Amino acid sequence: FNNRVAGTVKFEGGSTALPASASSTIENVAKTAQSPKLRVVGYGAGDGAAQAKARAEAVAAALRAAGVDPARIVTGGSADTRPNITDGQAARVEIYLAQ
Repeated sequence: FNNRVAGTVKFEGGSTALPASASSTIENVAKTAQSPKLRVVGYGAGDGAAQAKARAEAVAAALRAAGVDPARIVTGGSADTRPNITDGQAARVEIYLAQ
């Protein structure tokens, strides 16, 4: 996988519920991402790897519901290992494209 981010879904700290604001990102990625694989990675906001993984699973489920073949989706959680310092929104999921 490369570092090209196809989309980012921001979550409230402590929450794993898919926010309503995610729908446009999910639909856009589902319609336009032509790469063979999508890597869906959750990041924490001081709430640990389990929360990060649960966020990634929520986004993956939404991608599947939007028509993305489940075989194309790989999920993971990185907890606080790559906090997003630029906008202060650490609780997020990033969707990466395969090379």
